[in-house]
Amino acid sequence: SGGAAPLEEVHVDFDQACENIGGDDAILRRLLTKFEQRAAPSMECIDQALVAADWPRLKREVHSLKGSGGYVGAISLKDICQALCNLSDRAAGGDVQHPELSRLVERVRNQLAALCVLVTERLADSDEAASTPPTSSTTRLAAQTPTPSPGATPGAVGSR
Repeated sequence: SGGAAPLEEVHVDFDQACENIGGDDAILRRLLTKFEQRAAPSMECIDQALVAADWPRLKREVHSLKGSGGYVGAISLKDICQALCNLSDRAAGGDVQHPELSRLVERVRNQLAALCVLVTERLADSDEAASTPPTSSTTRLAAQTPTPSPGATPGAVGSR
């Protein structure tokens, strides 16, 4: 096993996202575009809060991202954000080690990167208009490298 990053399961359901906003694909496109535009600034705020050990701010930023993720159908991101919100509450009480929080923040980062790829594909597919794009997908993307090392077993990282 080489230095390839573990694979992270990314589950997004664009059907659910479309249902969340009343079935209007134009609104869904705007939501997806805004989600993609806000991903990097949101991650930057989360990183700053983690470095500063500002647990209430970390929770606020992650909670906001969880809500945005829910609207765009980002099921796995929403779940990881919920776990990070819970952990930030425990950290505020002095009950959690920084590495635990760092690991979850890294999972959020991986989810956001993968989701931005899926959102870009979804937006490009809907521009083609000739065919209906797949609306639900589960994808495994490497965090830092495009393919797993030889002999590596792909799988979801962590537990639910």
